[in-house]
Amino acid sequence: MRLVAVFAGVLLPVLLAAPAWGQAVTLADLDGAFVELKLKSQVEGRRNGKPFTSQPEADWKIVLGPGNTGFSTSTTITQGEQGTRVSDPRRGSFTLGRPGPISSLGGGYYLWTFENGTLTFLRTYKAGGQKTHVSFTRSDGGLACTVQSSYAREVGIESGKQDSAYGGEIEITGVKPLASTCRVVPRWYPPSTVHVDEPYAPKPGGKCFVFDGRQFCE
Repeated sequence: MRLVAVFAGVLLPVLLAAPAWGQAVTLADLDGAFVELKLKSQVEGRRNGKPFTSQPEADWKIVLGPGNTGFSTSTTITQGEQGTRVSDPRRGSFTLGRPGPISSLGGGYYLWTFENGTLTFLRTYKAGGQKTHVSFTRSDGGLACTVQSSYAREVGIESGKQDSAYGGEIEITGVKPLASTCRVVPRWYPPSTVHVDEPYAPKPGGKCFVFDGRQFCE
């Protein structure tokens, strides 16, 4: 930041250090952080050939660290034609930049990355996929976050296909985000001293991306 001061009748530029809250959040800042996400959406699809509409809310908790590792757990609460249902929790550990198989919701592949202050989760389903961005910023009160998640249609396939969180296979014809919240608690446990390697991150272009040898568009 540049200001101008007057000294002995002469205008002099004064350089001030940028405030900490204006600097990008790094992975080291998040080592030991606890992140809580809530994502509510309206889902339209077919179950056993019959159309349905539901409003699931994903309650997602993520612990980052040590280093470039993490752990996540998620539970789905759904309001729909069958009343309110709560799924069993889905848990798993991850290493940033390292893709791997995932067994939940009928299986697929997943990848977590971190770049420019944003944590990204990418996964595939039997058909279709999901992309979630958690963006971190600094504030006077510490660290803050926002979350955006989108369902990605698989190119060449009419509708998504996955297992329901409550059992049985379903087709997904449309997903509309309704609401989201994000909360971060830094230093949830003591920070580690593990060296953080530069994570591998794919460079998708526009709204479409390739993952697991398949093409998706948000």
